[in-house]
Amino acid sequence: MKDGNTVDMIFNLALKSTEQKRKFVRFPVHAKAQILTGDHIIEGEIDNLSLKGTFVRTRQHAKIDTIVTISIFDTLTTHEISNLKARVIMTTEDGFGLQFE
Repeated sequence: MKDGNTVDMIFNLALKSTEQKRKFVRFPVHAKAQILTGDHIIEGEIDNLSLKGTFVRTRQHAKIDTIVTISIFDTLTTHEISNLKARVIMTTEDGFGLQFE
């Protein structure tokens, strides 16, 4: 499946969902991620993904309200499939939540 088709599928499923209280559906996704915060790179794994954001599992931390660049990599090919600006909106001991800009 081509990258564009995957994105289209997620977009269409998210728009059709009316059962959740959230504005956009979260999809379980397991992909490697690199988050660039200034000159520091954080390695992590995407736990879930929506049209507006994602949760990154990592032992490293980022400060709330920090603007970052997140690169998401295809697990099978290791090719970068996404490179987005995002804002850190929450942190936990397991990782942090990002809202796409």
